[in-house]
Amino acid sequence: NWQARLDQLVSTTAADGAARRIPICITEWGLATDNGRCLSENSHWNKCMSYEEAASTLGSVVSAMRGRYGSRLAAIYLYHVHDQRPSGTSTDREMYFGALQSNGAVKGPYTSEVQALITANP
Repeated sequence: NWQARLDQLVSTTAADGAARRIPICITEWGLATDNGRCLSENSHWNKCMSYEEAASTLGSVVSAMRGRYGSRLAAIYLYHVHDQRPSGTSTDREMYFGALQSNGAVKGPYTSEVQALITANP
């Protein structure tokens, strides 16, 4: 779904006269995960996503975005720093977009992938 939305952004801005080199900023992109516990929804991703699957998905999506849009991809802002609820207390996906758990604990490989992206792109 991200590719269609970004392609539409590129074509719409081009139709409005924007240069093909203007930067693209991705805001509030993320994956909801409570380490395999099923959530209400996950924006067409696996709603029972493990931290390991979330790490792999994040890495592959960012790599695909870079491959498709190159230097135009100026920024990706991940949503959210930490979960809004403790693990297991809600099925609402909005509560589990964090790079960290609600108590600040890491989400294993997912937190590591987020840290790697931040380190590579300060």
